[in-house]
Amino acid sequence: MPQIQKLVLLVHSRDAHYIPPENMEFIFAALEGTSEKKKVYITGSGHVATRGAKRDLVFKTVNDLISRLEGSKIQNRTGKSRARGKRGSA
Repeated sequence: MPQIQKLVLLVHSRDAHYIPPENMEFIFAALEGTSEKKKVYITGSGHVATRGAKRDLVFKTVNDLISRLEGSKIQNRTGKSRARGKRGSA
């Protein structure tokens, strides 16, 4: 998958029955074009991790990633780091 050049976050439940967790390793290895990739394994959820028992962990992981990206966009635009408060304020 060298055509993928953006940040990739892979989340997979070790308890998923439809798709074996080992498949994430193949996908992760195939992401040759991206310089930033992250994989997160969870337990206690099934195939649809966003609806399973560990959905809060999934949402927190995604939220943390988005927050980090937003912070780097602000830093890139202004040339300096700027802390963010609540949503909508800078």
